[in-house]
Amino acid sequence: MNPHNTILVIEDDPRMRSATARLLEKSGYRVRTASSGDAGIQSAIEHKPDLVLLDMVLPDIDGLEVCKQLKSDPRTSQLFICILSAKRITSTDQSVGLESGADDYIARPIDNRQLLARIRSMFRLINSEKELNRHRQELEKLVEERTVELRESEEKYRSMMEAMDDAVYICSADYRIVYMNPAMEKRVGRNATGEQCHEAIHGLAEHCSWCPHEKVMGGEVIKTELEELESGKFYSISHSPIFHSDNTISKLSIYRDITELKKLETRIQQAQKMESIGNLAGGIAHDFNNLLCPIIGMAELLMEDLPAGSPEYENA
Repeated sequence: MNPHNTILVIEDDPRMRSATARLLEKSGYRVRTASSGDAGIQSAIEHKPDLVLLDMVLPDIDGLEVCKQLKSDPRTSQLFICILSAKRITSTDQSVGLESGADDYIARPIDNRQLLARIRSMFRLINSEKELNRHRQELEKLVEERTVELRESEEKYRSMMEAMDDAVYICSADYRIVYMNPAMEKRVGRNATGEQCHEAIHGLAEHCSWCPHEKVMGGEVIKTELEELESGKFYSISHSPIFHSDNTISKLSIYRDITELKKLETRIQQAQKMESIGNLAGGIAHDFNNLLCPIIGMAELLMEDLPAGSPEYENA
């Protein structure tokens, strides 16, 4: 467990808030608490917890509104929010809670072991998403940095692209390739300068249906993804305009291999599916226990009032 994992508990009941905080702290988490919706929102903005445990019923604004505000604020939109409720526990309530932007929903009562297991599961997802976002940010930052540098000088971007491992090509406004770096030549199998890009890069007789060529010619920077069925590889492609001194525009396309990243995404999605199945099974078991407890309790009370060995006692 990461000792720096922080949980914000937004709960108006002081006994429940204190008990939950003690349980989490004993389990190695850093805990912050808030007794109202407004206080919880302010704490989330200031301290950026990894996980928010949010009570549905609060003294000022309800948990649904707190969740909506946190998810709509860019400063807190990425927070993982789990709603806990002892009063609104129907499937409809849970659906409404998830539709408000919550990432998970727990119906109380829930024993401490189950709660901690659910929280550990949440942190597995949280940490996986952090890792995935970190990779994405690195990719985006790298593409943005290279794009800015390429616009500064044709010689500068040419020398830089010659040394790049990513496959790169530049095409003119009429889809004709004017430059390919060595990595793209290796990918295509030849230097296809002068050829139509859709023919040389993708082996198509017509322009690619997914091509953002017109938007790039209009000055936009577009990012797309491509799956190569033959190789099974995935590419993140950055399409950027290059503005020339004669007012013409070319399209720069940088292919980055994200096959491993896609595999990681697939594993995360599979983990989320298994987690959902586990949550469903746990919920069904919990509902059956809720039905059995009063039946067993009433039977035991009847047995205390019936003569031992009587048919009624045996039936009870």
